[in-house]
Amino acid sequence: IKTYAKFGSIEEFDQISDEIVKFYGDFGEKKAKFEEYSRKFGFLFEKGPFILLLIDAKSGEILEASAKACEFYGLSAEEIKGKNLTLLNAPDLAQIKILQEDGAQIYETSRIAADGQTRQIRIRKQNYELSGGEKIGFCVVKDVTKSNTLKKNAQKQSEIDAHSPLFSVVWKD
Repeated sequence: IKTYAKFGSIEEFDQISDEIVKFYGDFGEKKAKFEEYSRKFGFLFEKGPFILLLIDAKSGEILEASAKACEFYGLSAEEIKGKNLTLLNAPDLAQIKILQEDGAQIYETSRIAADGQTRQIRIRKQNYELSGGEKIGFCVVKDVTKSNTLKKNAQKQSEIDAHSPLFSVVWKD
């Protein structure tokens, strides 16, 4: 700016100052949008009921984790960052069942949770490419232990009903 003030014309200096003002305005607008977005959706990571992870899509390294994820895995936010998603959930890769659904990868495995109990979990991972070319994975981890147990019990009950010598009669008006 000083060089233009000494050697350039006033028009050039005005153009530079206009660009600086425009840049600052654009930055201020982007910052305001980010703060609004963070206010609306940041609570999902801070206080939401979901086990959410953001990972580096190439390496599997955890970049961010929700408070519920830290609680589930029994790790602090600092401890969980940098850990590999696959190794965190299934050190033995043979334990992982992989499915595909609408462009997302779904992993099913068992894991010992922070409370010491073995949990069956389903991880839904969707990859996204950011504007800078960086690829991140958005992961939702769901404890499916209870629902899997209910399904197994329903299947067993169906088998029992199919092979039972008893039958039931229902009367309707």
